[in-house]
Amino acid sequence: MRYLTLLGAVATVALAGPAHAGERMSVSEVHSFIAGLNTAINSPSLLDSRNQLDRLIASHASFENNVNATVLPHHTWVNNAYYYNNYAYRYPYAAHPYAKTGFQAMGKWDNISLIETKKRTIPGYKAQFELGSLTMSPMADTAVVDVDLKEFSLTYAAGYAPYYYTHSNLNGHSKCKMYISKDNKRVALDRLYCNTNTNLPL
Repeated sequence: MRYLTLLGAVATVALAGPAHAGERMSVSEVHSFIAGLNTAINSPSLLDSRNQLDRLIASHASFENNVNATVLPHHTWVNNAYYYNNYAYRYPYAAHPYAKTGFQAMGKWDNISLIETKKRTIPGYKAQFELGSLTMSPMADTAVVDVDLKEFSLTYAAGYAPYYYTHSNLNGHSKCKMYISKDNKRVALDRLYCNTNTNLPL
Protein backbone atom coordinates (compact mmCIF):
# COMPACT_ATOMS: atom_id res chain seq x y z
CA MET A 1 0.00 0.00 0.00
CA ARG A 2 2.85 2.37 0.87
CA TYR A 3 4.46 1.52 -2.46
CA LEU A 4 1.26 2.46 -4.33
CA THR A 5 0.98 5.73 -2.37
CA LEU A 6 4.61 6.61 -3.17
CA LEU A 7 4.07 5.71 -6.83
CA GLY A 8 0.97 7.95 -6.91
CA ALA A 9 2.89 10.87 -5.39
CA VAL A 10 5.71 10.51 -7.93
CA ALA A 11 3.19 10.40 -10.78
CA THR A 12 1.45 13.51 -9.45
CA VAL A 13 4.74 15.43 -9.31
CA ALA A 14 5.72 14.20 -12.78
CA LEU A 15 2.39 15.29 -14.24
CA ALA A 16 2.41 18.63 -12.43
CA GLY A 17 5.91 19.50 -13.73
CA PRO A 18 5.04 19.96 -17.41
CA ALA A 19 1.82 21.79 -16.54
CA HIS A 20 3.75 24.27 -14.42
CA ALA A 21 6.41 24.55 -17.11
CA GLY A 22 3.73 25.81 -19.47
CA GLU A 23 3.23 28.82 -17.17
CA ARG A 24 6.90 29.77 -17.10
CA MET A 25 7.64 32.97 -18.94
CA SER A 26 10.35 32.91 -21.59
CA VAL A 27 12.50 35.78 -22.85
CA SER A 28 10.94 35.43 -26.31
CA GLU A 29 7.49 35.91 -24.76
CA VAL A 30 8.66 39.16 -23.18
CA HIS A 31 9.95 40.40 -26.56
CA SER A 32 6.68 39.36 -28.23
CA PHE A 33 4.67 41.14 -25.52
CA ILE A 34 6.55 44.43 -26.01
CA ALA A 35 6.12 44.15 -29.80
CA GLY A 36 2.39 43.47 -29.33
CA LEU A 37 2.07 46.49 -27.04
CA ASN A 38 3.69 48.73 -29.66
CA THR A 39 1.41 47.35 -32.38
CA ALA A 40 -1.68 47.92 -30.21
CA ILE A 41 -0.82 51.52 -29.31
CA ASN A 42 0.01 52.45 -32.90
CA SER A 43 -2.92 50.74 -34.60
CA PRO A 44 -4.66 53.20 -36.96
CA SER A 45 -8.05 51.99 -35.68
CA LEU A 46 -9.04 53.25 -32.21
CA LEU A 47 -11.36 50.25 -31.76
CA ASP A 48 -8.63 47.73 -32.68
CA SER A 49 -6.19 49.56 -30.44
CA ARG A 50 -8.62 49.47 -27.51
CA ASN A 51 -9.37 45.75 -27.99
CA GLN A 52 -5.70 44.82 -28.25
CA LEU A 53 -4.76 46.88 -25.19
CA ASP A 54 -7.65 45.31 -23.27
CA ARG A 55 -6.12 41.87 -23.93
CA LEU A 56 -2.56 42.93 -23.09
CA ILE A 57 -3.27 44.84 -19.86
CA ALA A 58 -4.50 43.06 -16.74
CA SER A 59 -7.79 44.30 -15.28
CA HIS A 60 -6.08 45.20 -11.99
CA ALA A 61 -3.15 46.99 -13.68
CA SER A 62 -1.81 50.23 -12.21
CA PHE A 63 0.13 53.05 -13.88
CA GLU A 64 2.22 55.59 -11.96
CA ASN A 65 4.14 58.44 -13.51
CA ASN A 66 6.44 61.17 -12.18
CA VAL A 67 6.06 63.90 -14.80
CA ASN A 68 8.17 66.86 -15.82
CA ALA A 69 6.06 68.56 -18.50
CA THR A 70 7.60 71.44 -20.44
CA VAL A 71 6.10 73.67 -23.11
CA LEU A 72 8.88 74.75 -25.45
CA PRO A 73 9.55 78.51 -25.63
CA HIS A 74 8.23 80.26 -28.74
CA HIS A 75 11.69 81.22 -29.99
CA THR A 76 12.74 77.62 -30.67
CA TRP A 77 10.79 77.76 -33.98
CA VAL A 78 10.43 74.01 -34.30
CA ASN A 79 7.38 72.24 -32.88
CA ASN A 80 5.48 75.46 -32.22
CA ALA A 81 3.32 77.64 -34.40
CA TYR A 82 4.99 81.01 -34.88
CA TYR A 83 3.56 83.06 -32.03
CA TYR A 84 2.37 86.06 -34.11
CA ASN A 85 0.31 83.76 -36.35
CA ASN A 86 -2.67 83.33 -34.08
CA TYR A 87 -4.68 81.70 -36.86
CA ALA A 88 -2.09 78.88 -36.89
CA TYR A 89 -2.95 78.07 -33.28
CA ARG A 90 -3.04 74.27 -33.44
CA TYR A 91 -1.34 71.55 -31.49
CA PRO A 92 1.59 71.66 -30.81
CA TYR A 93 0.70 75.21 -29.86
CA ALA A 94 2.71 78.30 -29.04
CA ALA A 95 2.78 79.39 -25.43
CA HIS A 96 4.96 81.16 -22.95
CA PRO A 97 7.57 78.74 -21.62
CA TYR A 98 6.69 77.04 -18.39
CA ALA A 99 7.22 73.71 -16.70
CA LYS A 100 4.91 71.56 -14.64
CA THR A 101 5.93 68.72 -12.42
CA GLY A 102 3.54 66.27 -10.91
CA PHE A 103 2.46 62.71 -10.31
CA GLN A 104 -0.12 60.62 -12.17
CA ALA A 105 -1.79 57.46 -10.93
CA MET A 106 -4.19 55.62 -13.20
CA GLY A 107 -5.98 52.35 -13.64
CA LYS A 108 -6.26 50.30 -16.81
CA TRP A 109 -9.09 52.17 -18.53
CA ASP A 110 -7.81 55.61 -17.50
CA ASN A 111 -4.55 54.79 -19.26
CA ILE A 112 -6.26 53.41 -22.38
CA SER A 113 -8.44 56.55 -22.48
CA LEU A 114 -5.30 58.75 -22.26
CA ILE A 115 -3.73 56.90 -25.20
CA GLU A 116 -6.93 57.34 -27.24
CA THR A 117 -7.04 61.07 -26.43
CA LYS A 118 -3.46 61.51 -27.61
CA LYS A 119 -4.18 59.60 -30.82
CA ARG A 120 -7.24 61.79 -31.52
CA THR A 121 -5.66 65.16 -30.75
CA ILE A 122 -1.95 64.92 -31.61
CA PRO A 123 -1.06 64.87 -35.33
CA GLY A 124 0.81 61.71 -36.27
CA TYR A 125 1.01 60.43 -32.68
CA LYS A 126 3.19 57.34 -32.30
CA ALA A 127 4.56 55.63 -29.20
CA GLN A 128 7.39 53.12 -28.98
CA PHE A 129 8.42 50.91 -26.06
CA GLU A 130 12.11 49.99 -26.30
CA LEU A 131 13.29 47.05 -24.23
CA GLY A 132 16.22 47.62 -21.88
CA SER A 133 17.32 45.25 -19.14
CA LEU A 134 15.23 42.29 -18.08
CA THR A 135 15.03 40.62 -14.67
CA MET A 136 13.35 37.23 -14.40
CA SER A 137 13.91 33.82 -12.87
CA PRO A 138 14.08 30.82 -15.24
CA MET A 139 11.27 29.23 -13.21
CA ALA A 140 9.10 32.33 -12.76
CA ASP A 141 5.85 33.40 -14.35
CA THR A 142 6.67 37.10 -13.81
CA ALA A 143 9.27 39.54 -15.11
CA VAL A 144 10.47 43.07 -14.37
CA VAL A 145 11.50 44.94 -17.50
CA ASP A 146 13.30 48.27 -17.92
CA VAL A 147 11.77 50.07 -20.91
CA ASP A 148 12.08 53.43 -22.59
CA LEU A 149 8.78 54.88 -23.81
CA LYS A 150 9.27 57.39 -26.63
CA GLU A 151 6.32 59.44 -27.91
CA PHE A 152 6.38 61.16 -31.28
CA SER A 153 4.20 63.55 -33.27
CA LEU A 154 4.45 65.32 -36.58
CA THR A 155 6.09 68.71 -36.23
CA TYR A 156 5.59 72.06 -37.94
CA ALA A 157 8.00 73.22 -40.58
CA ALA A 158 10.55 75.68 -39.20
CA GLY A 159 10.26 79.33 -40.19
CA TYR A 160 7.76 82.16 -40.16
CA ALA A 161 4.85 80.39 -41.86
CA PRO A 162 4.37 76.91 -40.42
CA TYR A 163 1.34 75.95 -42.50
CA TYR A 164 2.24 72.29 -42.89
CA TYR A 165 3.69 69.38 -40.94
CA THR A 166 7.01 67.81 -41.79
CA HIS A 167 8.94 65.02 -40.09
CA SER A 168 8.21 63.16 -36.87
CA ASN A 169 9.55 64.73 -33.68
CA LEU A 170 10.29 63.20 -30.25
CA ASN A 171 8.01 64.95 -27.74
CA GLY A 172 8.10 62.63 -24.74
CA HIS A 173 10.68 60.29 -23.22
CA SER A 174 9.93 58.06 -20.24
CA LYS A 175 12.16 55.71 -18.27
CA CYS A 176 9.94 52.96 -16.93
CA LYS A 177 9.79 49.76 -14.89
CA MET A 178 7.26 47.36 -16.38
CA TYR A 179 5.93 44.40 -14.40
CA ILE A 180 4.41 41.62 -16.48
CA SER A 181 3.06 38.20 -15.56
CA LYS A 182 1.88 35.05 -17.25
CA ASP A 183 -1.35 33.40 -16.19
CA ASN A 184 -3.21 30.67 -18.04
CA LYS A 185 -0.78 31.09 -20.99
CA ARG A 186 -1.59 34.82 -21.26
CA VAL A 187 1.11 37.44 -20.70
CA ALA A 188 -0.26 40.72 -19.36
CA LEU A 189 0.97 44.02 -17.97
CA ASP A 190 0.42 44.38 -14.22
CA ARG A 191 2.20 47.63 -13.35
CA LEU A 192 4.07 50.42 -15.12
CA TYR A 193 6.10 52.98 -13.16
CA CYS A 194 7.66 55.83 -15.17
CA ASN A 195 9.70 59.01 -14.90
CA THR A 196 8.69 61.22 -17.82
CA ASN A 197 9.96 64.33 -19.58
CA THR A 198 7.36 65.55 -22.07
CA ASN A 199 5.75 68.50 -23.81
CA LEU A 200 2.63 66.50 -24.71
CA PRO A 201 -0.73 67.07 -22.96
CA LEU A 202 -1.12 65.04 -19.77
